[in-house]
Amino acid sequence: MSLNSEGVFEAVKAGRADVLSSLLERGVDPDSTRVDISALMFAVLERRADCARVLINAGADPDQPNEMGWTPMLEAARTGQDDLLSFLIEHGASLTTVDRRGETASHAVVRGRRGDSKEEAAAIAATLALLAQRGVSLFLANRKGLTPLMLAVDLNRMGAVSALVALGADPDQARPGQPSARDRASNSPDMLALFGPPKSAVLPPVPVVVKTSAPVVNVIPASQEQASPPGLTRITKRSHR
Repeated sequence: MSLNSEGVFEAVKAGRADVLSSLLERGVDPDSTRVDISALMFAVLERRADCARVLINAGADPDQPNEMGWTPMLEAARTGQDDLLSFLIEHGASLTTVDRRGETASHAVVRGRRGDSKEEAAAIAATLALLAQRGVSLFLANRKGLTPLMLAVDLNRMGAVSALVALGADPDQARPGQPSARDRASNSPDMLALFGPPKSAVLPPVPVVVKTSAPVVNVIPASQEQASPPGLTRITKRSHR
């Protein structure tokens, strides 16, 4: 790494977007890396949104991963930096990016925050809603078959469970032979209450038959009478008794 590249990381660390801009204008690579961390990833890790925007506007790759497949968008989702998350998506971050475990930004939200307080739960719900609005799936399973909802149940992330169910996650979704989120939550009455009854336990509505004595008249235009197939009985008036 060159001295100028090191200056990029120092500017980000200090939150000096002006110094960073000056370095980039002088030709320093916006995709400079330190070990396997890009300057953009470093800005997200340091919560330097202004520096991240400078790097993106200078052409930094929003999808440049580290050796674990972790990208700036996944980190922004994990840490709840929603404004920066939106900015990354608007500037080309992939909506289908996954890490080496096959986990999406939705999994990252679940892993990153517990959501124990009402404020934290609301923040998790806001990030997940943002992802859904932008087109990121909330329901894809990772390489082990775990959906974000299953992961939330396993990690006892009640805030994430509540948010995912509200956004349409199916507690009965699972691969064949694999326990669903409902199965995994069998010892948690609070989670089961959020899920509601299984779909198979919901009875279909009972059809209502209305009897009437009023005659039913079927009017067949004269132009169609000759075209009727042979053997078709044309009924012009009948009564229900």
